[in-house]
Amino acid sequence: MTSGWFDSRRETPPRFKLWSLPSLIIPILLLMVSLYYALPTVQRCSLEAAHHQPGDYCYRMKVTVSNTNSTPLSNYPVRLAIPSSDFKAQGFIDANGWDIRGYTVSLNPVATDAQDLSATTAGWWMAISASSGSSSTPGSFSGWLYLGNPYIARDQGVNLAGADVMSVPDDNLLEWTDNFDIVVRAKVASDKMTQTNAGWVDKYEPVSNTGYYFGFDNGTVVAKVGDGSTTDTISGAWDGVEANFRMRFDSGGANKLEIFKYNTATSTWDSLATGGTISAVSHNANDFLMGQGFTGILREIKTYKDVGLPGYAKVQEYGFNPVDMAETSASDPNYSGTIANMIGSSHDATYAWARSQSGITYSLGPVMPISASPAETIPESLADVFNNPSSNNLFAQGTTNVNMPFYGVLETARVDMGIGGDAFWTLFFGGLFGIIGVAILVATNRPEIAAIAPGTGLLVGAFNGLLAPWITILYAMAAISIWLIGRWGQE
Repeated sequence: MTSGWFDSRRETPPRFKLWSLPSLIIPILLLMVSLYYALPTVQRCSLEAAHHQPGDYCYRMKVTVSNTNSTPLSNYPVRLAIPSSDFKAQGFIDANGWDIRGYTVSLNPVATDAQDLSATTAGWWMAISASSGSSSTPGSFSGWLYLGNPYIARDQGVNLAGADVMSVPDDNLLEWTDNFDIVVRAKVASDKMTQTNAGWVDKYEPVSNTGYYFGFDNGTVVAKVGDGSTTDTISGAWDGVEANFRMRFDSGGANKLEIFKYNTATSTWDSLATGGTISAVSHNANDFLMGQGFTGILREIKTYKDVGLPGYAKVQEYGFNPVDMAETSASDPNYSGTIANMIGSSHDATYAWARSQSGITYSLGPVMPISASPAETIPESLADVFNNPSSNNLFAQGTTNVNMPFYGVLETARVDMGIGGDAFWTLFFGGLFGIIGVAILVATNRPEIAAIAPGTGLLVGAFNGLLAPWITILYAMAAISIWLIGRWGQE
């Protein structure tokens, strides 16, 4: 017999509610991070690979350029301040700088000239194409610098903008009269094919008919030589696609002056043009110029003397490698420096770039590791996923961020369904974050807090350039109005 009342029901603890989001947030985040780091990644950057494949590199850095000039930029060199020595010390680039390559944001290659690899801050040049703009609505470019692969051996070249020139002081050793070759590897963009008198190598004097010339003129490769009274000129058609050309003067040959183009399919030099009557090239006091008036890329320039004779030798070789180039002066719009002759210490060149950077601004993202796939890694996505929405026109979308995770798949689906951009992305971001809002409402029973989630989603869409900012503002005004009406109804 008991002395008092006894409740036979055992007290049980409250049940854990699966839908209680605050209780699940930390475990879910830990699970996601664990899964991400548990997934295998394939790093091919340490393997020998083709340098045209972005996935063959170890690192990449985002480059964003804005153009506020009233004229567009077309393959225009933009100067980037790069911590070259730090990059080399950390292993982002090799000692020669051959593992550097520029790409657009859609992974199309763009010309990139690096130099001063031992400098604390070096001026690298990246070819940019961007529409005209203004201070309120600048034209823009987005791209990458890919770095890091010890097996890469690229040909850098110099990307010339038309008013650029490289020069070697006049020297008797550059005054060949007979039996010499000039070899040039060049490229011309399709929209620059009509340029005229664009010299690759120019030591010619038209008044005195002396010296030699090798260059490009309105779709043709041109060679000239003068003997003091007569100038021989020959030319052959070319489509501008990157190729190697050889100019040869041999007064004892069947063709005294000849242009060859290298045939990569047969590994032979094919004759492109022949002619000429003079028996010797006369001297002049002109400097040896490279790239005078040329808009395009020069990868390599080499000269040879005494071709076919016992004294045959290479005289000059300019590969324009990063370690062979150094900037000595930078005062916009003029930039100058040196280019080493890879054959000995004589005949080094100096360059003079005329490249105004007025109205051009840029930003560089962090150097991030990449996998073999060109898809972004999670840390890089979080670092670069947001663009700035328009601050001046709330009805205009910003620059579309094509690197947003799953953008390509979603955009393809939108087009296939025939849904307009505003409608689709409003449904996507509003719906996705709306589900999160419902979960927040169930967990907290606070509708004013839950209403923030869809607005956050719409704001993410605006930051990615997929929605105009007014859509987010309209939603916020509607949500606030509904909440205020509810509050007034309770009073």
